[in-house]
Amino acid sequence: MKYISALSLSLLLMFSLPVFAQEDSDNGNPNVAALQVKLTEMEEQIRRLQGLIEKNAYENKQLQEKLEKSNADVEFRLSEIEKKQTQPVAPAAPPTTSQDIQTDTPDNDSDKLKPVSVAPVPTNAETDKKFAKPLEHYNYAFNLVREKKYPEAANSFTAFTQSYPKDPLIGNAYYWLGETNYVRKDYLRAADNFRQGYESMPTGPKAGDNLLKLALSMNALKKQKEACVVLKQVVIKFGNSATIKGRAEQEIASIGCNGGQ
Repeated sequence: MKYISALSLSLLLMFSLPVFAQEDSDNGNPNVAALQVKLTEMEEQIRRLQGLIEKNAYENKQLQEKLEKSNADVEFRLSEIEKKQTQPVAPAAPPTTSQDIQTDTPDNDSDKLKPVSVAPVPTNAETDKKFAKPLEHYNYAFNLVREKKYPEAANSFTAFTQSYPKDPLIGNAYYWLGETNYVRKDYLRAADNFRQGYESMPTGPKAGDNLLKLALSMNALKKQKEACVVLKQVVIKFGNSATIKGRAEQEIASIGCNGGQ
């Protein structure tokens, strides 16, 4: 507001004084000369202020562009990792210890799926690490996934889910835990991870991915009927996501869910 007031005063003086200035300057009036000097000084101040404003605007624009570029780079890297982790893997025969997931009909409450029986995960030094914050633990485990150290990542994400069951990243942690098992063709354990991830945060950022990968794990376990039911739930619940819906519909057609499943 100070800058605007100064500019307004300057403009007022510029348009109101020339006539009087001309008349008095002919008579050598010292007051007019002093006023003209002050006017010149004010104009110079306004020019300096405008220069500072333009400089700040330019620097802010540069910072914004750098931030947008950095965010885009991070999102691209994460999306590339997820694409690599979600590539189809050849199905494996179901272990003899598996139990049916309670998804016999689409009318069942798919938010409450029956747990899958799996063996406990062995612990090692990775689970004994100490972290100041849950986010530090999560980032550590996620970096292990990026480095394709899947057994170590599985142990670290398991420790995360046990230590921070109410953390906002719990759904993501279960998803990546499931991925570490899925890529190693441990579909039974992966299915249980994805189920827990979905149930822990049914509206979280990884809810759709967890439910989709649960269906893929069930299909890999030769449980096409259950996989079809879950896939149809994915389409219903996450139809607003073109990527997830498209993948689910692709799997529905591949399995033949509309042909008697």
